[in-house]
Amino acid sequence: MIGINLGCQKTTICNSEEKEKSIKKEKYNNMDFKINILMNSQGDRCISSIIQFKENNRLYSENTKLGIKRYYLSSFQDISRLIGFMFDLEINNKEIKYFNTDKNYDREKHLFFFTQNKKKIELNAEFIVNSFLSHLKNFIMLDSHIEANHFIISIPDYFTLYQKESLKLICRSVGLEKNYVTIISESTALTLQYGYTNYYNFLNENVKEKYTIFIDAGYSKTSFILSKFTEDNFEVIDVDNIIFFGGRDFNYRIYKRCIEIIEKENNVKIEENGKMKLKLIEEIEKQRKNLTVNNEVTLHIDSIYDDYDLIYKLKKEEFEKLIEDDIKVFKERFEKFYNKFQQKDKLYKIEIAGQLMRTPILQKVITNITNIPISKTIIIDETHCIGSSLYGNFFINNLKFQNLNMINSYNMYTIYYSIGNSIKSLFIKKGDFIPYKDKIFLGGIINNENNSILQIDFSYDEDEMKEIGLKDLNICSYIINIENLKKNNYKDKELKFFLEYEIFIDNSFNVNLYCKNTNEYLDKYMKREEKGFFLNDNQKDEYLKHFTYLESEFGLLDVNFHEYTSNKNNLETRLYAIKNKVKNNNELYQKCIKLEKLFNKTNLNISDIEKEIISIENEYNSILNK
Repeated sequence: MIGINLGCQKTTICNSEEKEKSIKKEKYNNMDFKINILMNSQGDRCISSIIQFKENNRLYSENTKLGIKRYYLSSFQDISRLIGFMFDLEINNKEIKYFNTDKNYDREKHLFFFTQNKKKIELNAEFIVNSFLSHLKNFIMLDSHIEANHFIISIPDYFTLYQKESLKLICRSVGLEKNYVTIISESTALTLQYGYTNYYNFLNENVKEKYTIFIDAGYSKTSFILSKFTEDNFEVIDVDNIIFFGGRDFNYRIYKRCIEIIEKENNVKIEENGKMKLKLIEEIEKQRKNLTVNNEVTLHIDSIYDDYDLIYKLKKEEFEKLIEDDIKVFKERFEKFYNKFQQKDKLYKIEIAGQLMRTPILQKVITNITNIPISKTIIIDETHCIGSSLYGNFFINNLKFQNLNMINSYNMYTIYYSIGNSIKSLFIKKGDFIPYKDKIFLGGIINNENNSILQIDFSYDEDEMKEIGLKDLNICSYIINIENLKKNNYKDKELKFFLEYEIFIDNSFNVNLYCKNTNEYLDKYMKREEKGFFLNDNQKDEYLKHFTYLESEFGLLDVNFHEYTSNKNNLETRLYAIKNKVKNNNELYQKCIKLEKLFNKTNLNISDIEKEIISIENEYNSILNK
């Protein structure tokens, strides 16, 4: 059971497996499984969410960091923000400015582009995410040698149905559907993990109900989550998201200030580029974090513009002035969120986590509103992925933990439906709990004499969508062919029917048509049409064709490609080791230098290079023996 949290800067993965009977069951409260965070090749408990497309190859994570400044136009970070990249929304203009490739984005084709080997390469957002998920799949199954039977992926609560459908499509395109994929919200994963690990603390304090407010102030967004914990139930009570409030927003404010300084001191209007942005953001990120404990920091970057060196002393007061508008938004949203909560006497803790958790001005705003000390006991990325894995064990593998009954997911968006020309009616409202695979029935009557088709439309709430810039509120429609019903002996003037809605844990839903006259399902007479920003069948075909084209450019991400890359990396390590050993032997040393140059070429003959390295190793060992 694999839990995955696709973070903006880093991705965290954990695996749960059965314990051996001899192992003492401690941390996870006498359960029959243990949970391990997977480590990357450098021993870190996460994988950097970076991918780089480089000359018939793809580099990931830590390997990518080394060459990102050189190949900045073909390097992509913030992978999770590319899921369902909403190119038809106003949000796009806000989002794209954070990318180092913002100047190389075709807004008409909705493609990122760059040139390699005098050839123009175009990438859509789905293929970038597809490549990264392929890497994760190989990392789990090949590098970590795990036979995964189920993937549970936690995603931000603000994801719309379009973004969830996009992620499902990408999972299918990399073959993850063979292992089953479940998508849950971060609030569900967080609440489950926190309640689970603190369960006995709650019992010992002898309080029937406890409430906790979580503030996840991350790199790209901030979430407010109110959760309720009792002896037999963990619930998400309320959720709010500020989609553009995080570490990168603070970085961008300082970045624009740096550009102003460079232009003023050089008396020019400079054209920003990805390489300059990367160099500045890297230094800004480091120094901004230092401002949490210092009153002043110095940003120093050599040759940022021609021969100009930037030396900028940034004081905490100036920094807080730069982010003043952001903090105002945070204060308004959190105050509104907190004031909705009526049982403040039962508030157990306020937990803050994420990249901005140690920002003094943020902590001050929170304590001024709540008058409650802030706790910092959770590592948010690990909490999300462990909570995802726990969800799989409890509600997919059906393992039991005490009397726990947490199968509800918080619904972020109100959805309306309308039948025919009728006015919109409420289908499900924001804040409703969604039981796993719950079913809702709505009855109706069709007049067979006057109708040839019946259309049922689903749409979002206009006010709720304003925040993320969604103008087209349509989600999908169901078209029922009444003419075909008439031809199949439905002679009643009035056809009585029920619409059966199946709601799933990721807030997606299916609709089935049930005829009361004949006690029969009529799905064969009903067609679903995607609207709004869903991908229709033609668009899906286009994306899959684009995947095929790009895979021909950068190599297939199958087992053979992975083994080739792994063998190549191993040989580079062996060559580096033997080169250091033979540096006093000029003949052997030159052979190593010659082999090193071969690694810069593509489509290496791995077996021939391995023979050469073995020959050098044997020759060196022979000299040592003599």
